[in-house]
Amino acid sequence: MSGRMVNLKKIRELRGLTQQQVCDDLDFQLVRYQNWEQLRNNPKPQDLCKIGDYLNCSLDELMGRDPKYYEGRASLTSSEHSDLAPDEKVLVGVYRLADSGKKQFVLEAAKVAADAKSGSPDNSSSSDTPVMAQVG
Repeated sequence: MSGRMVNLKKIRELRGLTQQQVCDDLDFQLVRYQNWEQLRNNPKPQDLCKIGDYLNCSLDELMGRDPKYYEGRASLTSSEHSDLAPDEKVLVGVYRLADSGKKQFVLEAAKVAADAKSGSPDNSSSSDTPVMAQVG
């Protein structure tokens, strides 16, 4: 193991994500992220954790550690969520990174979007303020 994220690009591409999507979702500077993928420098530990959570993989996987150390673990690099479209995988990654309040917001926004698509508005909302305006 080299101490660098040798599998970052491979795992990101397996998820169907662009560098820009990852940077937008995790609030990273694109040039900094590109340097990580090109092994020019290393992210801070808290950024490593954010990336692992977002991509739903272990730091061992990101850093190319021998699979014998994490064999049998479920991760998106194997078959978990293989039926999800890239946008759905992004949504799952963002949801997993969110605190409990933001998770509730994501769920409510998804319900509103589903209701709008189906043409049946949800009249059970306790507020007249659109969900998107409540993020504040």
